[in-house]
Amino acid sequence: MRHEARDKRQEAGKILYLTAYIWFLSCFLLLASCFYSEARAQDICISCHKEMEEERLKLPTVEWEASIHKIEKVRCHNCHGGDPESGHGVGFMGKPARKDIPKFCGRCHIRQLNNYQKSKHEKLLSERKEEGGATCVDCHGYHKIKGVKDTESPVYYLNVPETCSRCHSDSVRMKQFKIPTNQLELYKEGKHGLALYGRMPEVRKTSAPNCAVCHGHHDPMISAHQDIPRICGKCHPSTFDNFKKSLHFDALKKSGDPSCAYCHGNHKVIKPAGEIFSNFKKGECGECHDQSSKEFKVGLNIKKIIKEIDDLRNEAIGSIEEVKNYGRNTGDLEQLYNELNGNILMIAPVTHSLDLDKINEYVNKITKTSQEVKGKVEEFKKEISRRYMVYAVSMIMIFTAVIILSMQLYIYKRTEK
Repeated sequence: MRHEARDKRQEAGKILYLTAYIWFLSCFLLLASCFYSEARAQDICISCHKEMEEERLKLPTVEWEASIHKIEKVRCHNCHGGDPESGHGVGFMGKPARKDIPKFCGRCHIRQLNNYQKSKHEKLLSERKEEGGATCVDCHGYHKIKGVKDTESPVYYLNVPETCSRCHSDSVRMKQFKIPTNQLELYKEGKHGLALYGRMPEVRKTSAPNCAVCHGHHDPMISAHQDIPRICGKCHPSTFDNFKKSLHFDALKKSGDPSCAYCHGNHKVIKPAGEIFSNFKKGECGECHDQSSKEFKVGLNIKKIIKEIDDLRNEAIGSIEEVKNYGRNTGDLEQLYNELNGNILMIAPVTHSLDLDKINEYVNKITKTSQEVKGKVEEFKKEISRRYMVYAVSMIMIFTAVIILSMQLYIYKRTEK
């Protein structure tokens, strides 16, 4: 009886193990078949189009192979619909009309579509259909879609200006919209473009704004043209804070000017020279303010201050280089210079407040630090002068001693003879 019970337990265990094995094997085969079916479906699209004689039908396969869509397992039928296992099939959409492209891509990229639908590009597309504004493929490409961090992507940070210019530098295409086509040319001449294109080695390329930073990514023009100071303030917060305390900001709220672009330019962004405060051209103080006015005189004072602090900076640089040539360790002087230069850099944002008292607070700090540098340099020069004096006196004494000893030796030899 005991043996029979044991045999029954063993038999039940075998059945249990066999059942579990069959269950796991079934799950594995089912899962594998799903992956195989998906891969096979994709292979049919790719293998068929690779054999096409027409380049326009073959090229999408080559481009898709190099795309982020392949990496993310976005297959042909995910975009174009249809049944990939039996040709095009029911639901196949093929190549979408230009006006339908945003919604075509927006099935996956919902947030981007929502932003795009607020944009000028979308408005133009809706109004003019095939000849309207830019769609997804104009910026991202068709099948060779690259991630934004891929240096080959048209929307990689450093490539954005050239991508935008494909349309915006095309005079034929832009003629219908009556907008200029020299934006890229101007951008390259301005501070932002010089930095992004690597012509300012001291500035990191990606620290400079490209088109999308100011105009937005999928809703260009919406933000930049509504509130220019706020857009500029994203990168220049201190300048924006000071600007908000000025009379210029009050005027801006009432009339829309002067904004940042009024004085600095929009695409060709410049750092104004001191002459902006005393001249009368567009974007200069004299254009709006009479020469005898209080406001114009504030500008003249700021110009004078800028000239003075530039002179102090150049004087400090010259002094440090001078003592460095004597072999002096200039660590302490360079530390003072960094402090001086830091306060000079703060002057630029503060000038946007037009508050002379606040500006002069920094001028006093700069002057004090400059005097410290000058004092240390003068002290070192005096020390060098003392050393030269000691050296000269020592040499005279040595020379005199040599002459006296020579004469004594001569007298001694004469006496011996």
